[in-house]
Amino acid sequence: MKNLILTFSFTVFPLLSLCSNFDQCDFFMYKGHTYFETSVRGCEKPVVFLFDLGTDHFTISYRLASEMSQTSNDTLEIRMGSIHVKYPLSIDNEGDKTDSFQRMYMKDLLEGKIYGGIMGNVVFNNDYIILDYSSNKFYRERRPNLRLKHHTPLPDEQWASFIYDSKQIFVSCKSGDSIIGYFHLDNGIPHHSLINYRVAVNAGFKDLRNLPNHSGKLVSDTFYNEQGIPTHIRSGVRMVTNHQTPARCQHFVLGTIDLGLQFFITMDTDLNQDVFHESNVHPIVGSIGFYTMKDHQVHIDFETTRVAIINNK
Repeated sequence: MKNLILTFSFTVFPLLSLCSNFDQCDFFMYKGHTYFETSVRGCEKPVVFLFDLGTDHFTISYRLASEMSQTSNDTLEIRMGSIHVKYPLSIDNEGDKTDSFQRMYMKDLLEGKIYGGIMGNVVFNNDYIILDYSSNKFYRERRPNLRLKHHTPLPDEQWASFIYDSKQIFVSCKSGDSIIGYFHLDNGIPHHSLINYRVAVNAGFKDLRNLPNHSGKLVSDTFYNEQGIPTHIRSGVRMVTNHQTPARCQHFVLGTIDLGLQFFITMDTDLNQDVFHESNVHPIVGSIGFYTMKDHQVHIDFETTRVAIINNK
C-alpha cells in the first residue's frame, strides 16, 4: 500500500501526559482489524473481541455465553488492561457461525482462547477514547468529572466535529474547499477508505475510469451446518460496476482536519439508501477506514462529539 501523506501545523500531543487520567490496554492487529484480548468474569479462558467503530452494538457469541452459562438478561464484565467494562449482554444468533469463521480466519491466534464477538462503539459512547495505532494502545478517560466542560488535552484547532446518529459517527468532509459529503468513521474496514464512485467523479478525484466499467467478479459464499461448522463453498460470477476503482484526493479535509493526499477505493453502494437508511444524516458518501488511521492517534470525544486524527511521528 502507498504511504499516506498528512500535513499538520500543530505540536504532537504526548500520550505520556494521559496516564494520570486515562486507563489503558493493549490491542493487537490482524489483517487490518483491531482486537482486544480480555478477561471476562465467569470465563476461565482469555476472550478475544473484535473492536469495530462502525458497529452499533456489542454482541457476544453463543460459545462465550455457554462458557459462562449466561443469558441476554445478564451483564457482561470485562477486564482489558486497567479498563473495566460492564455492558448488558446481547447474544448473537449467528454466534456459532461467527466463531467458526473466526477460528478459520485467525487460526493459531485463537489457540486456547475464545472468540467473544464484536465490540462496537456503543460500549464507549459516553467516553473520551483514544486508539493509538502507532503503539497499539487504547485509552479511556477515567474521570471525566476532572475535565472542565468542553475542555480536553488537545487544542481546539486539532478537533473536527462529528454527528452521532443511529449510533454511528459521521464527519463532513471536503476536497480542498469543496464539500463532498459525510463520511462514516469505521476502523472495521481494514485495507482502504471508501467513496461512492459518482461522488468521486464529481469531486474531481484522480485515477478513475472515464466510463462505467461492467465486469464479472468471482464471489464465494460459505455455508454452515447447525453446529456452525463449514460444510461447503459455492462460487459464482456477479456483475459489478465501478467497484474497487482506485481514487486519489489531492487535498482531503476531515471536518477541519487537513489530511492532505488520501487514497480511496470506489464503490457503487448508495450508503443513505442501502446501509444507513434510518439515519438523518445526508448525504453519506463514503467511509474512513483503518487505512487512513494507521500509524496515527484517533481521539474520539463522545461528550463533545469531536474527533481528531493525529500524526504521532
